[in-house]
Amino acid sequence: MRFADLRPVTGIVRAGIYIAFAASIVALLYLAGSFVYALTHTDDLGAKIATNVYRMPALEEGIAESIHESRTGAVRFRLNEVYGVFTWLNMPREIVFAVYFHLFILWLLFFIGVRELANVFEDVGAGNPFALENARRLRIVGLCMAGGGLFKILYTVASFAVFYDDVIIPGARIPYRLLVAQDFSLGLVFGGLVVLAVSEVFRIGNRLQEDQNLTV
Repeated sequence: MRFADLRPVTGIVRAGIYIAFAASIVALLYLAGSFVYALTHTDDLGAKIATNVYRMPALEEGIAESIHESRTGAVRFRLNEVYGVFTWLNMPREIVFAVYFHLFILWLLFFIGVRELANVFEDVGAGNPFALENARRLRIVGLCMAGGGLFKILYTVASFAVFYDDVIIPGARIPYRLLVAQDFSLGLVFGGLVVLAVSEVFRIGNRLQEDQNLTV
């Protein structure tokens, strides 16, 4: 049994998926170059494009706009505005590896997910949505989504536990609840579980389609 030609319906969605696929490739290439660059400029990141800027909204009183060191002295920061933006001036290599490992994993999962979605929509556009391979592809997409959401929160907790004294400056405190809440992508995890359920529907649909073809 073959379905009607769905190419006009899926054209815009497929175009969006291919754009996301291309963006993931560009992002991975950029990360590779940025990683090498950061490794070779770990002692002078303040004025570089590779500088990692993040927000630290919860500070103790008495922190002035200036250059600060972490408790261990391993990292220097420039505070651009009180209750505002910190900029890395340097970064120990182990932190460089941890940060880029985190980013590589997330973008790699995104790359794998959109690649599998592109293959799914190729079959959908050709009128064969319940191909058995699509059930496997959607299962991979669901695992990438849910796995990415869980990985973000695990990375945040683990990195704070390992590098706390290397990144916190005296007089400042890390807003754990806020940062954990920001990294806990509940929608991403839930969406991944939904896609896993849809993959099972596709598997059942393929079995029903094969049974009907045998009956005919």
